[in-house]
Amino acid sequence: MKRALLKWGRRAVFALSLSGVLGLLIFFALPWLVIGRADAPPSDVILHFALDAQLNGDAYAAELLRQGKAQHIVCLSSQSSWEVYPADYARQHLLELGVPPAQVSTLHLPANLECRAQVMPIIAEYVKQHGWRRALMVVEPTVSAANRRLATPVFARAGIQLGLTYAPRDYEVLTTNWWREHWKTQRLTGEALNTGFDFFYTECW
Repeated sequence: MKRALLKWGRRAVFALSLSGVLGLLIFFALPWLVIGRADAPPSDVILHFALDAQLNGDAYAAELLRQGKAQHIVCLSSQSSWEVYPADYARQHLLELGVPPAQVSTLHLPANLECRAQVMPIIAEYVKQHGWRRALMVVEPTVSAANRRLATPVFARAGIQLGLTYAPRDYEVLTTNWWREHWKTQRLTGEALNTGFDFFYTECW
């Protein structure tokens, strides 16, 4: 009896140790799991999602416009509180960075959607209605893999070529010693959990 309990205990310790090692491996692999590749082909419009004061999305979107990657920027967001849309503040910041007013606009997205997959058809239709056939999505790095997976087929069905990119500086910031800073770890783990939960709901993928 004691021998059987000892054997069972060893197996339990081994299983727990293995689980711990796997958990650590997954944890430290988070940047490679949630951050996808970036490409910035010439486009008709930049869809600016990287609305984050801690990062460099605004400056990067403005730089892409100056480089001639597109002729117009659309800042997109749902409301963060009553009648407050981060996209409006991003547009104002872009104007302060020298983007001509005629070349930047905003799109207020519905606030009652449950996941990103539901908003992609709305954006694709907006792009199509404006006659744009090539779009470049600028995002925060940690959502790049999920956004590319969700948006690419939706935009393709609408006849729109889609590129997706993020500021190189933001990639460096979010992947350098990220496990030592709470806000970076929170971003990466939060995105991994959100993506994982989405797979349980068909409307989210």
